Amino acid sequence: MLRRYEGGRDNNKRACYDPRELECQMQYATEERVRRLKGLCVDVPEPGIYIKPFGYDQPLGARQPRNNTSLDAPDPLARPLRDMALEFLHSESQYKVLLLMGDPGSGKTVFVRQLERDLWSNYTGPNNPIPILINLPEFSNTGADLLTQVLKSKCFHPEHIQYLRRSKRQFILICDGYDEAQVQGNIYNQNRFNREGQWMVKLIIACRSDKIGRDSDGRFQPEVDDRYSFKKLDQFQKAAMASFTLQQIKEYVGEYVAKQLQVAAIPRDSGGAQKVVQRYSSEVVPSTEPHDLWSVPKYIETLTDIPNLMELVKNPYILSFILDHLPKIAGSSQDVSRSRVSFDELYKYIFDHWMGVGKQRLHGKTMSSSEQQALGRLTEYGFTTTCMEYLKDLAVEIFTRQRNDPVVEYSHLRHKNTDSWKTRFFGPDPESKLLQESVPLIRSGNFYRFVHPSLLQYLYSLAVFDPNSSNDDNDDNDDYGASEWNSGGFDSDDSRGGGRGMLSRTSPGALLEKAPRSLQGPASQHAQAAEKVQALEK
Repeated sequence: MLRRYEGGRDNNKRACYDPRELECQMQYATEERVRRLKGLCVDVPEPGIYIKPFGYDQPLGARQPRNNTSLDAPDPLARPLRDMALEFLHSESQYKVLLLMGDPGSGKTVFVRQLERDLWSNYTGPNNPIPILINLPEFSNTGADLLTQVLKSKCFHPEHIQYLRRSKRQFILICDGYDEAQVQGNIYNQNRFNREGQWMVKLIIACRSDKIGRDSDGRFQPEVDDRYSFKKLDQFQKAAMASFTLQQIKEYVGEYVAKQLQVAAIPRDSGGAQKVVQRYSSEVVPSTEPHDLWSVPKYIETLTDIPNLMELVKNPYILSFILDHLPKIAGSSQDVSRSRVSFDELYKYIFDHWMGVGKQRLHGKTMSSSEQQALGRLTEYGFTTTCMEYLKDLAVEIFTRQRNDPVVEYSHLRHKNTDSWKTRFFGPDPESKLLQESVPLIRSGNFYRFVHPSLLQYLYSLAVFDPNSSNDDNDDNDDYGASEWNSGGFDSDDSRGGGRGMLSRTSPGALLEKAPRSLQGPASQHAQAAEKVQALEK
């Protein structure tokens, strides 16, 4: 700050700078800007529904994250994911990078947003690290002083940015959307974090597990001065998100019902809101209420009655849009699990919604010219239609070639010449890559599987006969009971290996014979489909 001091008796004034006061004013102005950033994050309403997730410590070299094997309780190896993140951040050890992995729809984005809010809520001043959530696809060059780019985008003055770097302020960078960004190289090393004269940072990167190969650790491990030193292994941690348990599903449904009541125009007095929520969480929704809202027990009962659905909604993303759609497809049916129309419509809705969101992700993603051309070809015929053809063909190949294993192993260097059918679906060409990103497939290293085996069953049934194209000849039996649906396919209770349920040893042709009559269609069409599958087997 410019200060004026009076001189001697001649009262001449001499202009000079007071470095200490200048530093204090710069610190105050910078901290004021940081607090504004805190207000932008903390003061906004919480979006969506947040249920505290569990996670696994992921040792280096682990091939794929675990999944819950039971809905009743969390895996004993799972821990609260927030506690794991805080241990990493507050540890005085040398850990600098945490890689947070999760299947598509497992809730990574919701978690990192809540983590940023929690960190800001505990922020009291310059002695605390500054948490910043970064959406990586918004920045085209993540290797060129990423933090400076982020601060500029948040309206920090260049002098404030220089002061933060010069004063060695600690930052917590939470990077989301890694799988959607065109990240070239190692973010931590390219930005030279924690080097002399550079930003002091602890880095959290959230990424889909299907984007992490078996030997992808080099994309995240910090580099030390001695590149041959094993110390760099001690600076890198992994964590994998666990799927929902039954208790978490119930908590989510309870929060969902409460939010539905908030949206509905239900008048309440100062103390009546909680009573209304309790009424709708009871066994029966009061018939006097004018709104057609479901209770928590009704949602849980419906999710339990429809075969395989409770296993499907262990994925938070699927659970969220299933709750929106269940009352619409149920209608006035007294028994949703026995309704052929509702069952078909439910699975159709799952695929349509998943691939619709996948299409939006692709359009918002930074792509190469070859990927843009591939996307144009995929959308020319109809993006959802193209994805469904891809999935149905894949389902037939898995049933006919994999025999009793729904998990496909594919490495391009190993299988490109020996397993051409795998290359067609999982090869490196742009169209295959874009399709894989948009459909409910999960990749763990070199292994590919569906989000749940029941999706594979459904797709195979559509491949041999599509109920939506049937006529009245197959309306003699509308029974979609669980016993018929599972009689010749997957054992839906077997989730060994993270959902790696086993197919029955029954051949696809015999499986078709055991399918529900409502899936088989007219006798002539059914015979043709069986002959086609048997020919494929030979």
